[in-house]
Amino acid sequence: AGPDWEAVWVGGEPLPGAEVLGWDVGERLPSFWSALARAEALLGAEEGARWLARTNRYGLFERRGDAEAFLERYLSADDPDRGWTAEGWTEAPDWYAALLIQRLPAA
Repeated sequence: AGPDWEAVWVGGEPLPGAEVLGWDVGERLPSFWSALARAEALLGAEEGARWLARTNRYGLFERRGDAEAFLERYLSADDPDRGWTAEGWTEAPDWYAALLIQRLPAA
């Protein structure tokens, strides 16, 4: 038997029958990149650990407000990769957001 997979939905509003896992901060692009998963690398070990201490068992924020606060902090940080895309550099990317993460029901 192969690995067990779960379908998750990133962004948007709560879906009927889906389980809300929490809020992430990342790209609203098909490549989806999580800034929260890289909090310690982006903000330093001490500050990153303080943010990660506020996450749930899935490594996500329970409250949208916490995700929005982290988004604001991330956007003020110096992430050298923030504006890179497959097409090149974008000076002021607008594709970062607080994103709802949901587990879809098993088919």
